[in-house]
Amino acid sequence: MTAPVLVCTVGGAAQPIISAIRAATPAFVLSLVTADRINEDGKPQPGSCHQLDGPDSIPIRTGLDRTSFEHVTVPPDHPDNAFATVSETLRSLRARFPDNPLIADYTGGTKSMSAALLAAALAIPGATLQIMAGTRLDLVRVADGTERPFPIVPDFLLIERQAALLRNAWKTFGYAEAADGFATLQQRLAARPDAPPDLTRRIADLAILSQAFAAWDRFDHATAARTFADLGARHAPFLGRWRTSIDALLGGCPVCC
Repeated sequence: MTAPVLVCTVGGAAQPIISAIRAATPAFVLSLVTADRINEDGKPQPGSCHQLDGPDSIPIRTGLDRTSFEHVTVPPDHPDNAFATVSETLRSLRARFPDNPLIADYTGGTKSMSAALLAAALAIPGATLQIMAGTRLDLVRVADGTERPFPIVPDFLLIERQAALLRNAWKTFGYAEAADGFATLQQRLAARPDAPPDLTRRIADLAILSQAFAAWDRFDHATAARTFADLGARHAPFLGRWRTSIDALLGGCPVCC
């Protein structure tokens, strides 16, 4: 198996990153770190970049040589800028290592850094997500040496994002494309017994709406009317104007079944 490329958000604790590197035995490691800064109270705040320097650094403790790791500095508390930096970094890594699996570990670092890596990784085909989990002795940290990689499967996040893209297809009259896409999302949700009922219901309704508009777009007004009827009374306020128009196209004879 080809060794992976590991991307880690680095914070104040080095041990989770060290455990992640040892578990993955990666071909290359990229660390997302923060720079030194001055807090609002005027006191200096050391950045996590120092985790990569000195005799007790992450590279030294994991045996990484200079050709197998790099770091990128990201803003600690600016999600938008952090996301832009991390997204560019991941795209560059994918181009450099097209045949290596890409693992994004967002255990360490600030909340904004972790959120940026999570969001950016969702846009990279084939990228996998993980956090390091272990024995927790208190509410502050996990006991050193107990960390193990815990894979994250963000199916519901991806489905929400893909649903938004499919709804945009309506703007260009891509109703049939949207109908096919929502049908695929329905199949994915059906395979997950833990799927949120609200998400399952919304995707099903969007699939039916797309089918109705696709039928209307090809001048199959009777099928469009019957498909609208499948959505039931709970969507009556939204569908009112469309039902009126479709009934008019059918010569004033509503199709209810």
